[in-house]
Amino acid sequence: MAEQIHTRESLENVVWMAVAACLNLDPDAAETQKRIRISWPVDSPGGSNPGWRADEDVCFIRLTEDTMDQFGRLRDSLWQYNEQEDNLTESIRFTRVHTLYLIFYGPHSFDNAERVRVWMFREGVRRILRINHLYPVPHNQRPMRVPELDGGVWWDRSDIAITLYEAVGLEYKWDYFEEAQPQLPNSV
Repeated sequence: MAEQIHTRESLENVVWMAVAACLNLDPDAAETQKRIRISWPVDSPGGSNPGWRADEDVCFIRLTEDTMDQFGRLRDSLWQYNEQEDNLTESIRFTRVHTLYLIFYGPHSFDNAERVRVWMFREGVRRILRINHLYPVPHNQRPMRVPELDGGVWWDRSDIAITLYEAVGLEYKWDYFEEAQPQLPNSV
């Protein structure tokens, strides 16, 4: 087995695909690219105003690793000797705990948040996550509606947080010598 661990970008891409599947959106459509976005925009062309209209449905994905979770601190190590290759394999297994924050804007923000919360546990979406070694934890909360006032306009917003476990596996090969052949240096 090769290293089985996600980079930040690959992890965000998998989650993006899962959210698109939850919302029944075509991942290749340009509209989907605008509708589901990774993280929050640092700066928008119009200054502090958001880069979309109040009547558009938009979802922002923010993924953080929870390094303080007890479950994420456990590590299993296993050493195995391979006689044919004459080496040792060190296998390290552990779980990374991620919190997926989904921030929905638009007239259907609450309904979209609720749909993702429910569909994250349906088989089609779970398959996307599972083949990438990600597993949603079923203790997530209901969406929270938190409208925002910006520029005299109320923006409908709903947030949810979902915990994901990532199964990580690392393998390292080590040369192994059962015994060394003693040799005396040549004398003068």
